[in-house]
Amino acid sequence: MPKKFSQLARGGGHAKKIVSALHQYLDTASNGDINALLEAYLQTRQGKRSLQKILTKYSNEKLKQIVECIRVQHSNAPNNQKAQWLSLLSGIFTRKELVENYNFQCSKNAFATANDHRRERGAGAPTPKYGRPSKMTDDVKQAVKNFLYEVGYPTSDPSIF
Repeated sequence: MPKKFSQLARGGGHAKKIVSALHQYLDTASNGDINALLEAYLQTRQGKRSLQKILTKYSNEKLKQIVECIRVQHSNAPNNQKAQWLSLLSGIFTRKELVENYNFQCSKNAFATANDHRRERGAGAPTPKYGRPSKMTDDVKQAVKNFLYEVGYPTSDPSIF
């Protein structure tokens, strides 16, 4: 029994032979206007169903590639940036969908944090740094001195500053 076309290797000789024969048939049947023939077919009931299946297949493949790229960035990101990457998907997918369909690794708490990040800052927006600065710059030192001069009382010991 012959195999279905979907079971044939796409790069195999038998599949290429069938596609070539289809092309020749379409060319002959349409008098050289294959695009118009295919467009007319895709507007029929059967053609619309076929087109929908094809579009769904290709859009799902692209979507999987996009989600996979975001998943890799999320897994490689430092802990303080994971919510930024996950927020790109948290408004579109549920946590369960990401874990089951796209192999995402995130806790319920992390997913909730990503949702908060998306609502407060926007999807994929950079995560602000928290804590004090690691280095005191000259500008900061001068700003502190100016503040102290403005709100402080004069001192009798000039060696403080």
